Amino acid sequence: MKPGYKNLFNLSPLIILIWGVLYICFGEKIAIFNGYGWDGRAYGAVAENIEMILDHSVNAYYIQRIFPSLLIYYGISVFGLSHSPENIVLGFQVLNLLLIFSCALLWVSLTRKMNLDSYSGWLGFILLFINFAFLKLSFYDPVLTDITAFFLGFITLYF
Repeated sequence: MKPGYKNLFNLSPLIILIWGVLYICFGEKIAIFNGYGWDGRAYGAVAENIEMILDHSVNAYYIQRIFPSLLIYYGISVFGLSHSPENIVLGFQVLNLLLIFSCALLWVSLTRKMNLDSYSGWLGFILLFINFAFLKLSFYDPVLTDITAFFLGFITLYF
């Protein structure tokens, strides 16, 4: 195999990064419940008002999935932005993009560790990342915890 193809595969995470930035800037977003969507209402509400955790307004199912909402809440606070639905949706979109991009970087590293050729690396990349869940849903309906769960699973696979 020609060495140039392996170097080209090393740039594959940039596909994710470019797509994500373009989608965040120009893509459509769900309009249900201020952009939180049906399932994201609880996660968005916590990112708006963290006191919900302290006054036990969040049930046991959602409390175990609340970590991304906490990241968004504190991330927005660090940048001095208001905890508006628009900022929270954008925060989740950026978090999802960073996590997917990180997984793509880890995939490139895994292909090196496993000594996969670039064809196998590209096939794995396409199967893992070029699909509806990553290219559309993670930015269209971002206030979910699915991408965070995928990232944690990918970290487990890597280590």
